[in-house]
Amino acid sequence: MAVSGLTIACGGTASSVRTERLDASTYALECQAPLSRCLVEADTLCRGAPYVVLTGHDRRDLYGSSDGPSQVEVRSSTATIRCDPGRRFSDGSATPGVEKLLPPSAGVATASPSGSGASPPAGAPPAAPSAPSSSAAAAVSAAPPPSADARVCIPGATQQCVGPGACSGGQACLPDGSGFGPCDCGTATGSAGAPTGKQN
Repeated sequence: MAVSGLTIACGGTASSVRTERLDASTYALECQAPLSRCLVEADTLCRGAPYVVLTGHDRRDLYGSSDGPSQVEVRSSTATIRCDPGRRFSDGSATPGVEKLLPPSAGVATASPSGSGASPPAGAPPAAPSAPSSSAAAAVSAAPPPSADARVCIPGATQQCVGPGACSGGQACLPDGSGFGPCDCGTATGSAGAPTGKQN
């Protein structure tokens, strides 16, 4: 096992780094600096190749009286790293830094622009979106009303609202309880009792 002591400059101060080679690609590091600075040496040891941090510990030791200005914090760290220059992804088909497209998720269907399952011929204009079929519209209209738990309001209940032109009006809960109807400001009557239309 080779043990070496190095001094590296980190953030303007020199920090002592002790390295121990555990095998051909694994090193133990002991640093008189935070772990983040210690791992700078890992990058140097692995010569810029990818590496794996097997263990890492960051220590903060306080020395001196806790209620005085003489208290000093001393940072140290240890790490075990393994250089892995030939590292590949789990399927062995790509190397780091090379973009690889992932396959589509299971159960997710990919639709073509035409919606027919086949790609449109080259140069063909894009297909216009089709209108919902009458059977689809019938299925929507025949849908059961929302359950009591899914209701937004109690059917027939009313509340105040602000309508067009900021008029003050009321709106009633729809019969199925799915929400409130449009705001109705009603009609006002003039001095002769004739309706004057909606208030604005």
